[in-house]
Amino acid sequence: MSCKKDNPTEQYSYDYLSASLKPFMFKNGSYWVYENDTTGILDSILVTGTKHDFFIQSPTGPGQTGSPVKVEYYKIELYDALNAINFNDFLLGAIITRNGTENGNSHMGQPILLSNFYIGDKLNGAQLFDTLAILNVNNNTFHEVQEMKIIYPEQTQNEFAHDTYLYFADSIGLVKKEIDLGNGNFESWSLKRWRVIL
Repeated sequence: MSCKKDNPTEQYSYDYLSASLKPFMFKNGSYWVYENDTTGILDSILVTGTKHDFFIQSPTGPGQTGSPVKVEYYKIELYDALNAINFNDFLLGAIITRNGTENGNSHMGQPILLSNFYIGDKLNGAQLFDTLAILNVNNNTFHEVQEMKIIYPEQTQNEFAHDTYLYFADSIGLVKKEIDLGNGNFESWSLKRWRVIL
């Protein structure tokens, strides 16, 4: 099978993954086990597949010119054992989205991690809420943890049923999740054990 350009003069510009996302490019064989902090129920998240490639993003909007952009992405297929559901984390630029696709200008997913952003910055219902120097979770100590807030009504893709706080550590991934159920009630899940392959 040969690959031939339809227009040999057409040039692409490239949008590569930020180096800040390299510690989140988990491979097959990675898994995380979480414990509900109230009930003790366990949930496992497993990497079932990955894809590392480029998609082509055309100039958007009428009258816009410029060469199409080849956007690098890394897609992590995941399986949630407790809820028996498949989902993905989609890495592009300096963000990770939930259930994004390589479909050009649409369906980029709901942002869950904003890397290289400042505290308070927001994008499509995700806010970099804080950076914690140290976070202790289940007798494990994590450093430089990024605390993200998913703001339920501002989501561009409805992936979370409530306001949710997500805590990410480099080379580990999600270490804690807190779901704001309202009226001061929270459902909290903490990382218990994990195996990460990068």
